[in-house]
Amino acid sequence: MKTNLLHLLYFSMNSILVALLFIIKSHNSAIISIIFLLVSVFIFGYFKRKMTISNDLSLLILCCFIFFQGLMIASILATKQITSVIFLLAGMNLMYYLINYLILNSYLYQKRIDAIQEEIKHFNQSVQHLRIQRHDFLKHVNALDYMFESKEYDQAHQYMKSLVQDYQTVNGTIQGESSHMTAVLLKAVARSHYDKIKLNLHSNQPISHIPLPPVDQVNLISNLLDNALDAAAISKEKKIICSTRKQKGFFIFEIKNSTTKLPNEIADHLFQRFNQTTKAGNHEGLGTFIIYDIIKRYNGNISYSYNGNEMAIKVKFPIVEEYLQTI
Repeated sequence: MKTNLLHLLYFSMNSILVALLFIIKSHNSAIISIIFLLVSVFIFGYFKRKMTISNDLSLLILCCFIFFQGLMIASILATKQITSVIFLLAGMNLMYYLINYLILNSYLYQKRIDAIQEEIKHFNQSVQHLRIQRHDFLKHVNALDYMFESKEYDQAHQYMKSLVQDYQTVNGTIQGESSHMTAVLLKAVARSHYDKIKLNLHSNQPISHIPLPPVDQVNLISNLLDNALDAAAISKEKKIICSTRKQKGFFIFEIKNSTTKLPNEIADHLFQRFNQTTKAGNHEGLGTFIIYDIIKRYNGNISYSYNGNEMAIKVKFPIVEEYLQTI
């Protein structure tokens, strides 16, 4: 709200300057000012979409510019020094654009650093998981060796069968996935085992092929899985089914989970309000808000249905060529 009011004041004072220039019949100067005003509106929209317009430094500079605009208006009314006013107006707008451009580049650079750090973090988690598996593998070999030496062949057969099932579950989950998504999925598998939830992943396409930057992939999928696991854990059936596919230029991710009964006011606006949550107790519903925000920013679409004991969510994103080339 504060940001929008400051920019409204900034553009209003630009408009007042233009009006004053017309009143004193300095039409050429007024036309130049109109051009600067239109460019200001365009640049403002661009930086606002890039989420840098609310930066504290940018707002401080904007307040200074508003102050100088007030001085320019006073100068026109008092002395009618048109030329100096036009040069000041042009200089201020140019400075404002350049500063926002620098802020934007700094913001994007920081986002790239954050994405790399997130990749490293998830890669380390995956490596740690493999180390744990290797350690467990040696223990399983020793256990099987003891069973064979003791001629407990039936028990050894059942033990081996259980190991193969666990391996197929984990291998099927992470096959073809990038390191950051592997960590997310392994965490979900581990939690599903702990909460005795039946988690099925039917992926025609790796989830990490979803056309989003890695950081937003992690934020989206981890929040969807966390919400599903939270709901399934307290439900009667305790099941989750995830699937992915590409269809007609869209990447589609679907997740269905068993759940308890939701109040109608929550079910109707689940992904549109910050304070809507499927969880009991003191929760703010931040996860569902993050999901909706990511989908909105990347021109995606979300639809969901709820029939009393099952929640089904479908997320669609247009497949963008530049992301496909990086996969």
